[in-house]
Amino acid sequence: MKNWIILMLFSAVGYANALPTFETNYDEGKVSFAGKVVDVSCVVSVNDQGSDANIYLAPISLMEIHNSEGGAYLKSKMFTIKLSQCQSVEHNGEVVDADLNKISVTWADGYLVPKTNFETAGLLKNMLVDGAKNINFALSINNNTILDADNKIIPADPQQLKVTPKISDNKDAIFQYYIGYTAEKASDVTTGLMASYATYEIQYN
Repeated sequence: MKNWIILMLFSAVGYANALPTFETNYDEGKVSFAGKVVDVSCVVSVNDQGSDANIYLAPISLMEIHNSEGGAYLKSKMFTIKLSQCQSVEHNGEVVDADLNKISVTWADGYLVPKTNFETAGLLKNMLVDGAKNINFALSINNNTILDADNKIIPADPQQLKVTPKISDNKDAIFQYYIGYTAEKASDVTTGLMASYATYEIQYN
């Protein structure tokens, strides 16, 4: 299950000049659709906001950025994806609690910085044209102050780092993540607002 999938179909109708005889004049095309039927359903909540959510980071000052090393992970904020009321249907039609150990979360995509090396891979760039420049967001599995191969999440990468969920007494599966600021060259960062996004998928293995 992927959160907020947007599908837009555009069509255009062309008009041909009238001809002495009736003639069929049209274009044709094919639109492909895909779907999946799974045997598990859960209620998904990101920071108790539903399956789609807004995460607000604390502001960061230019002084904090300039005093950091390139590639530092700054002002990270923890957030969670919680799966609750997970149920599955057995072959005899009986509804039972799902096996939470077979459920995982994958970061499928986002407003990504073009990848040129590991440092830029997976970074979420600012969507605001008039916003802050030369600084990005990054997803991580922990709040370490440096991003590296042991904590950085790279959306759309099939080998991306995964989080093992914590199972609550209520049988909720809670996946914990971090989002923070990072800048490759601190001296080039400018002030302004920031906004970006990432999409995730719930996988029932």
